[in-house]
Amino acid sequence: MDWYTNIPNDEPCITARGFWDWVRRHRTMDLPRIGGRDVVLGFLTLEPVADRCAERWGAEKVPRQIWSANLYALPTGRGSIWIYTAGVGAPLTIGKMEMLIGLGAERFIFVGYGGALQGNLNVGDCVIPTAAIREEGTSYHYAPPSAEPVPTERMVDLLTHVAIQRGVAVRRGTVWSTDAVFRELKSKVRKFQNHGVLAVDMETSAIFTVGMYYGVDTAVLLTISDSLANEQHEFFFATPEFEKRAQLSYEIVLEVARRIVNG
Repeated sequence: MDWYTNIPNDEPCITARGFWDWVRRHRTMDLPRIGGRDVVLGFLTLEPVADRCAERWGAEKVPRQIWSANLYALPTGRGSIWIYTAGVGAPLTIGKMEMLIGLGAERFIFVGYGGALQGNLNVGDCVIPTAAIREEGTSYHYAPPSAEPVPTERMVDLLTHVAIQRGVAVRRGTVWSTDAVFRELKSKVRKFQNHGVLAVDMETSAIFTVGMYYGVDTAVLLTISDSLANEQHEFFFATPEFEKRAQLSYEIVLEVARRIVNG
């Protein structure tokens, strides 16, 4: 099924900007306006990690939620950092990303977790994707199957630099994004291992594709939380080492966002 169409002058029936225009007309509430210098931090989690980080960093909760996710503003120098829970899975992540683009967002950094495919990736290592294999469905509504999703190079370089400064082991390369957690087949794992694919997640390929579609900046930082490298699922969640390194990844993306905002 060809989900993507590129018909001249064709338009969606509803857009995020159109939705926010309706909200402004029909509801008496102020909506946040995200400036071009601002950076949005999206946490690819189900747990309220973003809320805990925002509170610890002194961010202010704004009145409007983004699809039931709290949104926080952290003024920093020449702009603001916006913090929210992006969720898990490409459809939810991209729906919220669209809503934030509709409010003016132009620069996104996402932080989440990934499953290692390579045996030399350890718990808490950081993977910074430079490309992504599209096995989720959402991206095919934004680009044809031939499109190769990539992030914004300067943001990837800054993420890498800050992570190394913080003493974190960093790997850059391709990740595999899939909707089907329980269909990560051993044959696929072997194939992607042989092609040097570093890790698996659920959102990166869609994030990069949508960023390219709208011309907004994107980057992703994944902390290794589990491993499929030996064709058996090894969990690192809730271990002290993982928790420590995950917290460090949140501080890394905050520092990168600050540097970008202050230019």
